[in-house]
Amino acid sequence: MMMIPEAWQNNKNMDPQRKALCEYFSALMEPWDGPALISFTDGRYLGATLDRNGLRPGQFYITHSGRVILANEVGVIDIPPEDVLKKGRLNPGMMLLVDFEKHVVVDDEVLKQQYAMAKPYDEWLKRQKIELEDILDSVQESVRVAPAIAGAVHASNDDDNTENMGIYGLLAPLKAFGYTVEALEMLLLPMAKDGTEALGSMGNDTPLAVMSKREKLSFEYFKQMFAQVTNPPIDPIREKIVTSM
Repeated sequence: MMMIPEAWQNNKNMDPQRKALCEYFSALMEPWDGPALISFTDGRYLGATLDRNGLRPGQFYITHSGRVILANEVGVIDIPPEDVLKKGRLNPGMMLLVDFEKHVVVDDEVLKQQYAMAKPYDEWLKRQKIELEDILDSVQESVRVAPAIAGAVHASNDDDNTENMGIYGLLAPLKAFGYTVEALEMLLLPMAKDGTEALGSMGNDTPLAVMSKREKLSFEYFKQMFAQVTNPPIDPIREKIVTSM
């Protein structure tokens, strides 16, 4: 539930306590959105969970004879129809858990509700969570003035030698905010010239902004990590419930 959480940010029907659990865990560990179907065990429990997008198949059978079968496809093991107690598929974010001591299959809703009510996660969030809006609201509007950038000049249409209108008038603020020649030529230029976003296929081995020896843009400190694998693209509008962008 912490490493591969279910989709909770845009789920308006989720129980508030359960949502508080997911939000609290998201601050402790970077969630892995998969795609993956993970099986696990510690000797007492045996289970499996599916990523929030549900991009991996997982079919399960629970039999009257006391077996729990999970596989990618139906029909891996022949099971007499009269022996089938319950069957289904792992839904996005769902967990299938077997308790060997109690000899039961723990219901997904009951399991997560039990952990959500175990600690006062909502109270912890109210006391400990700090949002950028809270910091902004703590500063009076009269003093919310952006600091001046040394060397920056104002653009002017009356500038005959175009020094202020051209690149020379932008060098100081570009340098102050961490823009590089590579960012200008490979990212900004295609957007300004063609109105398209630059695409690339090389891996990104850039150090984390907090560990880099070079100045970084402010938004690079808040970059979200994604699994870079070949999967069908996700529509952030029609599939908004499983995205947090």
